[in-house]
Amino acid sequence: MAAFAVDTLVRSVGRMMAKLHGFPNYPYVVIPAPYLEGVMIPEKMFQEKTRDAIARAEELLLTGKMQ
Repeated sequence: MAAFAVDTLVRSVGRMMAKLHGFPNYPYVVIPAPYLEGVMIPEKMFQEKTRDAIARAEELLLTGKMQ
């Protein structure tokens, strides 16, 4: 299983929730929110970041770890 977490949520609650549920080092792929400081990021940039996140999820699923 590969978990994805939106970067803003990881910083605020994601790590704490994993710790509270007994998985402090649970691996997850951080994906960008579709906005930066209240401004929508360009579609092309969002697609590139999404492709990168998918590649990291595949690595996690195939090897059990991420770099």
